[in-house]
Amino acid sequence: MVYNDEITKLSEKYGFDECRIISTEPFYRYKEDLKYDNYGDSVILNYNPSDYKKDCKHIIVMIKSYKPYDEKYFSKDHIYADSYYVTGNSCYFNAKKMTEAIQNLGFTAHFSPEIPYRHCALRAGFGKRGMNGLIANEKYGSYFHIQCIMTDMPLEITNNTIDYEVCDKCGLCTSSCRSNALDGTGRVELTKCTRHYMPVKRYVPEDIRKRVGQNYIGCMDCRQVCPMNSDIKKIRPPEDLLNSCYIPVLIDKSHPLQKKYFKTLQGYLGSNEVRQLKLMKSLIIIIGNIKDIKYLDVLKRLKKQEKDDDLQEYICWAINEIEEYNK
Repeated sequence: MVYNDEITKLSEKYGFDECRIISTEPFYRYKEDLKYDNYGDSVILNYNPSDYKKDCKHIIVMIKSYKPYDEKYFSKDHIYADSYYVTGNSCYFNAKKMTEAIQNLGFTAHFSPEIPYRHCALRAGFGKRGMNGLIANEKYGSYFHIQCIMTDMPLEITNNTIDYEVCDKCGLCTSSCRSNALDGTGRVELTKCTRHYMPVKRYVPEDIRKRVGQNYIGCMDCRQVCPMNSDIKKIRPPEDLLNSCYIPVLIDKSHPLQKKYFKTLQGYLGSNEVRQLKLMKSLIIIIGNIKDIKYLDVLKRLKKQEKDDDLQEYICWAINEIEEYNK
């Protein structure tokens, strides 16, 4: 007996748009990517799922589409929260519930395995590899999130595509990248990409800080210019999310709404992406890019209060950016 129908129903129940089954054969192309000189330091994923989880024979690959938030709703006093990460956070927990449902049927299932999701999506036939490293789908463009579950459940493989051709239709993504992190091969020089740094999880060099703009996580430049995304309409973000992105409240720990906004951001973006120190460092960098003189007082107050060395550097940098701009 195979359980493909049951898996399809479960994926629909937990909000995924499409679901396909692939093998656990090694992802040799991902292994080649790791040898790429400019791939950058990152979490090294397991190119051979069979060695990683020896008890599993199949990978369930699911995608969930989303609409990007329209930047016009975010003022100069807001951080910009990309809807990709909102979707990713909800999909993470829905995939966890789906994994538990499979386990309740008596099978082994591993939630959020450390394998290359984009290569899983390519093998599943969910799209073509773009020059920017993202997967572009004819229906959803690159506006979709990928989740995977590894399992020993008896399933039939539905897709086994081996096509690593990189889209080369226009090159708009490579030319739009302000960090020059894309070379057209489909691989990303991570140490130049703002997503490698934001929200702040490692030291952020000054040239990267200046390219962050008001983006709390990464940037959207290469995604926005892609012709495959041109027909996808932007939407208004949820009101409580928009409210929680308001910098004057987030930066002021004594404000009566600060904790509420912090918790709301965690609910939308995930607790790993929104932690107090990580949030504070990211806010300071964004304030340095906004350059509004009204933030000088709070920055100088924080300079006296905060002890973290990197945060102290970002505060001094932001103060200098604001003072130079407002001379």
